[in-house]
Amino acid sequence: MQRDVERYRRLAAVDGIAQQTLDSYESQAEEEAAAVEENRAAVQQAMEDEQDTLIISPVDGRIDVNDVSIGQFVTAGSTAMATVSSLDPIWVQFSMSETEYIKLTRLGQGNLPASFKGNLRLVLSDGSEYELKGSIEQIDKGIGDTTGTITIKASFNNPQKFLIPGMFAKIVVPAEVRAGAILIVQRAVKKLLDETFVTVVTAAGKAESRKVKMGERVGNMWVVNEGLASGDVVVVEGIDKASQGTDLKVTMITPEDLQTPVKQ
Repeated sequence: MQRDVERYRRLAAVDGIAQQTLDSYESQAEEEAAAVEENRAAVQQAMEDEQDTLIISPVDGRIDVNDVSIGQFVTAGSTAMATVSSLDPIWVQFSMSETEYIKLTRLGQGNLPASFKGNLRLVLSDGSEYELKGSIEQIDKGIGDTTGTITIKASFNNPQKFLIPGMFAKIVVPAEVRAGAILIVQRAVKKLLDETFVTVVTAAGKAESRKVKMGERVGNMWVVNEGLASGDVVVVEGIDKASQGTDLKVTMITPEDLQTPVKQ
């Protein structure tokens, strides 16, 4: 078409054709040139669309099988084609009660203790412990209104891809360490109103009721904050029969008999 326009321009220059005929051919040529550019743009868009059919995940991980299937239509910006979960590291979300949080922040003088933040242990649903330790990545802004707990997110390295999303596990964290703390088995403690008592064996072999102040529970044991000293003999079995001043026939038992250490 462009060649015809050039030819008609030469003819129009020597009055070989009417100016109206030249104008008509020039207008038609411009329309066809615009159509060519439009088709080129459509081809370019088709090439880009073809490249977009290869979807590359921004992260390595495991893909969900419950999203779109082959043959389904998707809409850019609104259809979730797939969900990919990162596996290494993997994040574990757990909750801590307000009381536990207060206790730990006091130990850390306003912050969670450093030994807590980077020393998390993960106990799996079968009771086994994951071999790598984790660390805290994020602490929620506050206590939940309905649960009374604060949500914490921890990170665990997972090079073998053993841990996967949705698994159930328990977070175990180091608590306060009290060297030389005295522990007694919980069943040796009697509660009366708001006070706690134990029965000890005096040097004369008699029963003596002793008021004590208890601390944290550790398994089936209980930390004694006040009222007992190292070497005191505490009655564990038959405490209901061992009234004040009763002569006692004592059979000593060891921490191994209780399957729990006496001191921590």
